[in-house]
Amino acid sequence: MDPSQQLFIEHLGPIEPIFVIDILLIAVALFGMGLNILLLCIACLRKTQRWAIDALFIVAIALFDFVVSMSVAVSLGIRFWLGEQVWDAQGAWCKFTAIGISGGTVITLGFTACLAVARYLALVRGKQLNTRAWLGGAVAVMSGLLGFTIERGLNGMSFVLPSGFYCTPQYYGDDLVTVWFGMYTGLVFISAVVLIPFCYIQISLHYSQVITTMWDIGHLAIRRRLRRNTAYLVIVLGGYSLSIFPEFLHIFISMVFKVTRTSLSDGIVMLLISCLTLINPTFALLLHDECRLEFMAVLRIVKRRSITIQLFK
Repeated sequence: MDPSQQLFIEHLGPIEPIFVIDILLIAVALFGMGLNILLLCIACLRKTQRWAIDALFIVAIALFDFVVSMSVAVSLGIRFWLGEQVWDAQGAWCKFTAIGISGGTVITLGFTACLAVARYLALVRGKQLNTRAWLGGAVAVMSGLLGFTIERGLNGMSFVLPSGFYCTPQYYGDDLVTVWFGMYTGLVFISAVVLIPFCYIQISLHYSQVITTMWDIGHLAIRRRLRRNTAYLVIVLGGYSLSIFPEFLHIFISMVFKVTRTSLSDGIVMLLISCLTLINPTFALLLHDECRLEFMAVLRIVKRRSITIQLFK
């Protein structure tokens, strides 16, 4: 090794695990912003005029995922630029991340649970959903949660997490507003933890039964499509479980057993739950027929335009 390179490595010192998590978080945030912008552009350029309930939920999820990804990228950039002293519990950046990251993540989970229930009822139970009622109820619940989060964040009712990545609102305390806010957020979070795996497991089992029926009838093309969708669904379900359950266990253990959240464990959990901003758009582009068809149409248009540009060069 060159002496100058060896001197540089010795000066740099050992790479801290939390620094690696920082780099991975930035990558997840940037990819999440790109995927969710793509999904929102597809929604804006869509040719189909009718908005189904699941398409509306997908747009809402993409919007809040973009907010979370952007907030993570901005908070990490500010942290690298200004250092750890930026995280004053009463400061502007702490309030910004408490609303953008913590609130946005829980709202995204709430809309994801609504989408899972809507897909379960439509595919497994065969029930036609009332779009206005479902969307109105979901928006009312999430608006209340967003209002609580903004109120907690702006009033300085937040604290810095051990990892130093961002701040989070106070979910427990003695005053009545904090108690109601903690119960409200906990109900949405626990509902998402229970409903998302349950609904998609039921959909996977339903697909398996349909595949068996198609095997007996002999519909090869339909069987292949269902088998592909089942494989995608299992992968996405594994991603949801890996992202959500560590955060749930982390909160449960720290609150019930009074175990202190370490910087490393908090960083790993933050990295995993940030992956939701990648899993949600991937799920929409792979498994939602309308989004996938619109995405393929956009790709065909881009390919056609690139060929035209090459011909006229």
